[in-house]
Amino acid sequence: MRYPFNHNKGFTLIELIVVLFIVGIAFSVVTVSVGRLYEKTVFKEELKRLFRTLKHSRDMAVTERAVFTVNIDSDKRTVGIEKDGMPFGSTVTLAKNISIEAEPIVFFPKGNSSGGLIEIKGPGNNNYQIEVSAVTGIAKVKRL
Repeated sequence: MRYPFNHNKGFTLIELIVVLFIVGIAFSVVTVSVGRLYEKTVFKEELKRLFRTLKHSRDMAVTERAVFTVNIDSDKRTVGIEKDGMPFGSTVTLAKNISIEAEPIVFFPKGNSSGGLIEIKGPGNNNYQIEVSAVTGIAKVKRL
């Protein structure tokens, strides 16, 4: 069978340029979105790691009947644990896109603590606060 219009055998240069332009814009939007999603994911993982460190320190204080201190250095963005004044485990450095403000939190053998607030700021509007109860030593995370 023959087609009545044989002179239409492809795309024009304008059509190809328009399609490539649309694909380029879509690719740049996706790239920016994935970058933001990655930053938020890293921030949430760091927040969970800090929360688990506090919970672990309280549990270890009760289990080993010793005083555990969680030291947070705001300038260096590091978190370290001490047992009876001696370093316990390794010091952890938080991701670069996180700023943190806190005082040392001490956990005692009976499960109570010195209490305190830890403010964590991440990319965008990701601002959280971890509150450690002085009476129970339990940490709670709140979004600000």
